[in-house]
Amino acid sequence: MEYPIYDITFDPSNDIGMSAISFVDYPAICQDFVYFSKDGKANHCDLKSGSIIMANVEKHEIVSPILIPNQLILRVDESGQKYYNRWTKEVIEEIATYYFLNQFQNNFTIMHSWFTGDMEDEYTKSFIPDVYMLRMWIIDDETRDEANKKYGYHLPNGTLMVHLKVHNRKLWSRIKSGELKGLSIEAFVPQVKNKSIKYCKNNGKK
Repeated sequence: MEYPIYDITFDPSNDIGMSAISFVDYPAICQDFVYFSKDGKANHCDLKSGSIIMANVEKHEIVSPILIPNQLILRVDESGQKYYNRWTKEVIEEIATYYFLNQFQNNFTIMHSWFTGDMEDEYTKSFIPDVYMLRMWIIDDETRDEANKKYGYHLPNGTLMVHLKVHNRKLWSRIKSGELKGLSIEAFVPQVKNKSIKYCKNNGKK
């Protein structure tokens, strides 16, 4: 099957942009997070088997990508039609800046639970406590950046990374069990059909 490609756009004067980050079982970008223990040893969650091995002494910290430039992310519209959306380096940089300027960096949900609420106050009630953004950065040198060199990823320049502290014990238990394996953004942004590349073959991926 071949599906159309839509590029994400962002206008900070009109669009809400990225408003929160959600802990999920299977992230759309197909990259699981890395957790690490007090001794600094990095450990990957196994996205296929869901198995993770925790150290005896844990720091409760996570490092993960949340947006990868030019990656094709499969989506399904309300009518059931499949398509891809794609983020450019420029849009990722703009949306990250807007995210911090609006102080959204400590907004976290689980499995996009905000979809159950229709009003803005219901959305804010879905935020989980005791999770903190320690750092957010964009990879600008993929050969030297710690995301690849220290944490074992293989990510291109322009990737948006986060380093989180999880004090929420119930959430950490779900991470520890392998139930939650990655991060997914919550964003309100328009998308436009790419005119130069109309369709892309799915290559059997769901």
